[in-house]
Amino acid sequence: MKGNWLLVCSVILLAHTAHGCPDKCLCYTASKTADCKNRGFTEIPARLPPEIQILTGNITLLSLKHNKLQKMERILLESLPNLKVVLFKDNPWQCNCNIFGMKLWLESFLYRGGISDGIICSAPGIRKGKDLLKVPYELFGACPLRTAQVHLASSHHHSLEHRSPLKHGHPGELGDSGRASCEPKAKARPVSLRHAIATVVITGVVCGIVCLMMLAAAVYGCAYAAITAKYHKEHLAPAKQHGTPKGKEPFESSLA
Repeated sequence: MKGNWLLVCSVILLAHTAHGCPDKCLCYTASKTADCKNRGFTEIPARLPPEIQILTGNITLLSLKHNKLQKMERILLESLPNLKVVLFKDNPWQCNCNIFGMKLWLESFLYRGGISDGIICSAPGIRKGKDLLKVPYELFGACPLRTAQVHLASSHHHSLEHRSPLKHGHPGELGDSGRASCEPKAKARPVSLRHAIATVVITGVVCGIVCLMMLAAAVYGCAYAAITAKYHKEHLAPAKQHGTPKGKEPFESSLA
């Protein structure tokens, strides 16, 4: 009787799992996981077993690789507060207005220290092969954005300018050793700083030339003074010596 009861429980559990698990996924009740990779999904399965949904908030690694995802609502990822790693590789992402929310979420996720292999655009043509994070905000200017999204985009744009580059990871490099940050890129000097440096250099050159001219004038003045003093010493001294005896002769003749 006990064996029959265990058999009935097993059948009910398998039936519950089969009913709740998507057709193309493999669900494991023991580990409370669902394997949906390489299934050709165009969107995240909406119905998963209750056990899997309970673990949603505790997921730390999410892999969406090798599917046919073209867009994704950011609210799906915002419901994963403990997410640390997310992989988007090999999906035909459409980098249009529908994915702008994902751009904002991914920037915020990386800003908080998360790791991702990035979203590579497949369309439209002008953005094909480009990293979504490197697509300028101006190209999404025609998108109908809510006020909150515009404010969030502006805050992300300014905050990311004052931080080190975002962390990107690759699927084969993830783990404890995959959190090494990218090397910081050298920033170009501002135009005003270059102008200031040029002004200082030019001012230094001009001051140097003026100092040399003043030094030359001082040397010339000293040399002229020395030559003049020597001239007076050599020509005026003999004249005084010859003038003294001539002055005495009239005095002596008057006495005679």
